[in-house]
Amino acid sequence: MSFFFIYLLKASFGISLVCLLYRFFLKKHTKFQANRIFLLTFLGLALIYPFLSINLNLQAGTTLAEGYSYVESWEDEWMLWSEEEGARTALHHTASNSVWNFGLILKLVYGLGLGIIAIPILTSWTKLIQLIRRSKFSYQAGLFWIQSNENKSFTAFNYIFIGKELRELSEEDKRRVIKHEEVHARQAHSLDLLFLDLLQIMFWFLPLIPLLKRDMKDLHEYLADAKVAHQENKYAYSRLLLKLVHKDSTQHTFPLHSFAYSPIKHRINMLLKKPTQSLRYLILPSLMGILLMFGSACQLEVESQIIEEKAELEDQLAYSLQALKSIQDLEDHAQSLKEALEGVSQEPSFIVPMEGKFVAGFGWRTHPIEQVKKMHWGMDYNAPTGTPVKASAEGTVSLVKRSKGGYGKQVEVTHGNGFVTKYAHLSEIKVKVGQKLNQGEVLGLCGSSGKSKGPHLHFELMKNGKKINPEKYLK
Repeated sequence: MSFFFIYLLKASFGISLVCLLYRFFLKKHTKFQANRIFLLTFLGLALIYPFLSINLNLQAGTTLAEGYSYVESWEDEWMLWSEEEGARTALHHTASNSVWNFGLILKLVYGLGLGIIAIPILTSWTKLIQLIRRSKFSYQAGLFWIQSNENKSFTAFNYIFIGKELRELSEEDKRRVIKHEEVHARQAHSLDLLFLDLLQIMFWFLPLIPLLKRDMKDLHEYLADAKVAHQENKYAYSRLLLKLVHKDSTQHTFPLHSFAYSPIKHRINMLLKKPTQSLRYLILPSLMGILLMFGSACQLEVESQIIEEKAELEDQLAYSLQALKSIQDLEDHAQSLKEALEGVSQEPSFIVPMEGKFVAGFGWRTHPIEQVKKMHWGMDYNAPTGTPVKASAEGTVSLVKRSKGGYGKQVEVTHGNGFVTKYAHLSEIKVKVGQKLNQGEVLGLCGSSGKSKGPHLHFELMKNGKKINPEKYLK
């Protein structure tokens, strides 16, 4: 699964959390501006927190010095995987094709939904911009005023459309409607709607976004009503709302604000409601932070499980590929097994290549820094720089490599019966390709070259091109 879709899942968790907390704890409170700040702030945080790295899996009593002593990049890990031959190469291609097919289907479904939702939303904003462009307006007090042919008055950005309804009102009521529309314009409520529309396009699969849009639009009306009613008679203002509610007959689907916006019942209830005093505005931000951290940690664990499940799937595919081999391949495999059984007594005897502290074994492990599961293909021993590294068994030097990254300075020794040993992160190499080595003969010195956090030896054992656990063969 690509990073983008993992991001969508994490952000969806945060957005859903914001919506539920608002609807259960804050929606009926009269702190309208605080409610708006809460929604905008934590919706923004929900979009950002998936990029944060939260490590919660450090075990007590473990230090980085005592843990694994080097870091392998994704490129290094890919290099290790690409070194596999034969069935491993075929397995990689098959697994990649399977993941690619699933990813392609996921992208197609997401793109289809994105188009279905985006077209009507973007069309409505386009029509609104076209309406503004073809309208004649006057500029006054930082706002644009337009005489509209619609029945009702409405606001979009800092454009106020004066509808025909005002002609039937008294001068006092007309002034109240205009004040109401000015609040929408001066507090930039249209930007909130634009933000939520973009959110709905990106997270079209999330059913809570339309509820958030409706709640935000209600908040805008509560804010405008409260601002005007603070300087007016609340009951006279409520009667004006009732008088104009039946005039909300426009056919436009523009993202705009209107004085006659319903539901009027809720607006009047919030207008006349006694101001609420609550500590929830202090508690909820802390609760949100804790829950987002918990969600991020849970999803990091899910990502680790995905990686592990992918490895298990690859193993299953390996078995399937072996079952689909031709009869000749099976005969060759049987012959190689027979030769291997005959040569068991002739297998090399391996010794620990360096005196030092064993710190990491072969297999899956949680990386002490990145806190994700990765495959460790060998064994690590900590020791001071310059500690002699010895050939684990008799053999011939087949590779001498010096690199600034990855394994750094490394040596490979080929032994009998298909066995090869690797010695990585050396500070100095004492041998050359083709040189014969006896068991215990020094081939290099311990160091910290390549991708390493400190002096140590990374030791690997391969048989017939496949990395195996060295511990099973060490004396």
